[in-house]
Amino acid sequence: MSRKKTSNSHGDTLQYETLSGALARITKDPALTAGNLRRALDVIAREGCNALQATRVSIWGLDMERKLLKSGTSYNLETRSCQQLEDLDCSDKPMYIQALSCERLIVVQNAHDNDILPHLPDYYHPQICSFMDAPVRADGQLVGVLSIEQFEHYREWLIDEQNFTSSLADFTSM
Repeated sequence: MSRKKTSNSHGDTLQYETLSGALARITKDPALTAGNLRRALDVIAREGCNALQATRVSIWGLDMERKLLKSGTSYNLETRSCQQLEDLDCSDKPMYIQALSCERLIVVQNAHDNDILPHLPDYYHPQICSFMDAPVRADGQLVGVLSIEQFEHYREWLIDEQNFTSSLADFTSM
């Protein structure tokens, strides 16, 4: 994980240690190697959400036709629990699927004004303000997405947070 070079403050060090600690806890959790996919996804979502202090971390699988995102798990920071969300129809969002296929990470500071998923708050969640979506790949193919969601206020995602999110997606593909 790269460090932000513009600042070397105590806060940056704590942030880096928090994110690194979460990655270490994920790698040491037996759920990742035990073969229980649901439990492994819950661990990744929980650790990611707690480390970033984001509103929610959701992990989705993409169907073979690339038209439906199926909920794997979603961890909510406020309730401190995982749940299944409703599957999302993405048949009318080819630009989003294309971006996931080509990019390492989609970073959106303002969900109300973005080109990738216009009108997202209208059909997904009215309080979503910012998000990062990292593609989950298996054998080089897009198979899902890990989404970090911030509700109620806009958030400028730091480079360490972006790198951390990509790492979470990498763990999800395992």
